[in-house]
Amino acid sequence: MEIIKKKISEISITATDLNGIIALGVNALTNENVKVPLNLIQDIKNSIDDTALAIEADAEKIANAETAATAANNAATAANDAATAANNAAAAVQDGKNVEIQVASGYIQWRLVGDATWINLISTNSLIGAQGASIELQVASGYIQWRVVGASTWTNLIATASLMGEKGDTGSSFNILGIYGTLGELQTAIPDGSNVDGVYAVGSVAPYTYYSWGTFENVAQWLSQGQLQGAKGDSVFLRYSANADGSDMTTAKATDTAYVGFYTGASASTVYTDYSWFSIKGDDGASIELQATGSIIQWRHEGDVTWTNLINIENIEGIIIIKNLSAIPTSATLNDGNGYTFKVGDMARVANASSVTGYDFYQLHALSGSVATWAKIGGSGVNTVTTLANLPVDKDVIYATLSAATTLSLAAALDVGRSITIICLPSAGFTQTLPTSGGFTSMDGSSLTLTSGKLAEISILCYATGLYSISSKVAS
Repeated sequence: MEIIKKKISEISITATDLNGIIALGVNALTNENVKVPLNLIQDIKNSIDDTALAIEADAEKIANAETAATAANNAATAANDAATAANNAAAAVQDGKNVEIQVASGYIQWRLVGDATWINLISTNSLIGAQGASIELQVASGYIQWRVVGASTWTNLIATASLMGEKGDTGSSFNILGIYGTLGELQTAIPDGSNVDGVYAVGSVAPYTYYSWGTFENVAQWLSQGQLQGAKGDSVFLRYSANADGSDMTTAKATDTAYVGFYTGASASTVYTDYSWFSIKGDDGASIELQATGSIIQWRHEGDVTWTNLINIENIEGIIIIKNLSAIPTSATLNDGNGYTFKVGDMARVANASSVTGYDFYQLHALSGSVATWAKIGGSGVNTVTTLANLPVDKDVIYATLSAATTLSLAAALDVGRSITIICLPSAGFTQTLPTSGGFTSMDGSSLTLTSGKLAEISILCYATGLYSISSKVAS
């Protein structure tokens, strides 16, 4: 029988099998009947040990390879799933599906319309930037300035001059009809001022308080319009001098007077340097001319074309300026729209071609925070109409000659506390409807029966902004 020689390492056996073989070899060597050379025994043992180590190393490599293969398979599976999802999403988009976006659970999320699952797109925290530094503001050197808190340099933001509006038109004075010592004297002398077109001064000495006839809180009465020169207001004082610096000034103009000085204060100053001095004679000895343009007093040399501003009387306290308004003032009218802020007692005028003076005048009676209470001055006289539609409100009395019923309405809103009375003379009998909606409340039903030739009266009172009560009666 032929013996086939192989290396032990080529035999397909396990480490356990090798241990068994080693055990058999040891038993054989311990048998006295078996004679094996010692060097052969050692070579066999060494071969067996080498084979065992090789098998163990190969087993470890195989185990590592199996682990790597499993990880690779898992990664491939995940990649395949992702690719499938991407292909599905792409296919869905290609099929025309829309994408929805929402913010939830700290993420911006998306999904295809109709899908149940939201997919995180990006964390909202990653979109929040670092907090910026605070700034501070100041007004200096004609600018609003800013800088970062802690910085040393201020940066100009905007010039304060650019925030000023243009000066408003100059108001006009009113007609002063006479003077009474007290308000009682005025009320006794003229108990009804409805036909008075102007104002009366009241007081024993200047500054006088001026009164005009008007309606306040539904009562016709004499209303104070304030003083043309307040008791505490400053006055303008003139002095004359032959010297440019004003020295040796006098209170009266002399033949050698070449300069005039102006001083504003409660009383005249005796110090010539307190005055502003202007030449009233040129090198050729020409005299000067003075004029008032609006609230500005101007001067020029006789024969010159150009006028030079001298002083603005608006800067003198106690002077009342009537401001122009484009519309009837309301509770929100706090300034004239040109930079002037109204104070209690100020007056304003609104153009009205039907008025005798061409204007309606109003006075600011009270200010409560940002709510203004204006009242019309005067309102005397009677408006004549032939219809109750679009009734004028500039006068307190309306005389209406009517031939048929019309829809009663106002041309403009009444001020709170104001009322108008409509005297109706019908030329035929008819039923006049009274408004009961749109801010109107009738105290006498929804209609009024009118008889030809018999007078009837309708009164409208504004008791709150945009709200009116109506009462009516027919002559017996």
